[in-house]
Amino acid sequence: MSCTPNGQAPNELTGQDWATWYCNFDVVRSRPAEDPNDTVFVAHMDTGLVESANVGPSFLETRFSANLIEGKSREPWTPLDELPEDELGGFVNFNNHGTATYSVVAGSSPIHAALDGISGIKYVPYRITTFVGLKSDELTYLCEALGHFTERLLNEPGGGPAPHVLALSLGSRFFSQKKVEKLLRTYARQGVIIVAAGGQVPFGPAWREVDVVFPANRPWSVGVGAIDRTGEPNQLGFYDEAELDVVSPGINIRITRAYEPATGSVARVVGESTAGSSYSTQFVAAAAALWIRHHGKTKLRMKYGLGKTVSAFIHCLRASAGPANRGWPERTLAGQLNVDCLLDQPLPDASGLELP
Repeated sequence: MSCTPNGQAPNELTGQDWATWYCNFDVVRSRPAEDPNDTVFVAHMDTGLVESANVGPSFLETRFSANLIEGKSREPWTPLDELPEDELGGFVNFNNHGTATYSVVAGSSPIHAALDGISGIKYVPYRITTFVGLKSDELTYLCEALGHFTERLLNEPGGGPAPHVLALSLGSRFFSQKKVEKLLRTYARQGVIIVAAGGQVPFGPAWREVDVVFPANRPWSVGVGAIDRTGEPNQLGFYDEAELDVVSPGINIRITRAYEPATGSVARVVGESTAGSSYSTQFVAAAAALWIRHHGKTKLRMKYGLGKTVSAFIHCLRASAGPANRGWPERTLAGQLNVDCLLDQPLPDASGLELP
């Protein structure tokens, strides 16, 4: 391949964040879609959004959004929805989490986010939790909500377009829940690319033996870890490459924070993303949407059916990733996301792929 290495493209966009430049999103902005009439839908499963011109309203598709934390859709439901106070009294602002994670790929002025200027990709936001530091009871509720969501889109006509990519910057170290695991794997076999955060641990050195959180640690999902602008991993936690498929920027990147959820007041700030894989996940989910857009939904379905599309993407993602930074003790890191190389990566033969 003759694609651009990580961090070596000309950085000519004023105000562009290093993360967008580092992964070569700017290099692929002018690439046409295989089918200009196609729309790739990304399900953004998080704490919901706060509406603002700074969170890329042109990328939002709210007709099929739902507030599942209340157990039902809200009619009408929009991203402008008052968020509850977080449970730790402001110590962790996870009630801003959905706005912040979405903003790194679809935020607008004053920075150039990953998908700026690219058509044919829409995000459908869902509120499935109010707190991403999941305790066991909250995870149980999350799994029920996620299961309800999955069943509705798979089995109920008129439930809205099934997403082609599921961006999940949430997870748990301790529980998987058989019901939701079965549903998610079924979803993967329907051709939905599930991109999930590897997570962080709040203690110990980065090379401590820890587990990637569920569902990022499953072979049918894309597990993502966070790096900084030097390629070093997030010092709050990193993991064996056997369970991570790729790493991408997630430390000291520009994000939107919803400081006053009740009023929708937002501000563009730098350096808020200290616990990186939530943000890294969104870059990879955006790359997955671009990959589908580039090759075309119809072309991929004809080549792989439904089930092997996910395996084909994971193959291309791993094969195209930039060299890992191998300076960390006793660790071999997954390769670095490179969108330009991903789109140039030849599609693998279907016969060599397994079902998720």
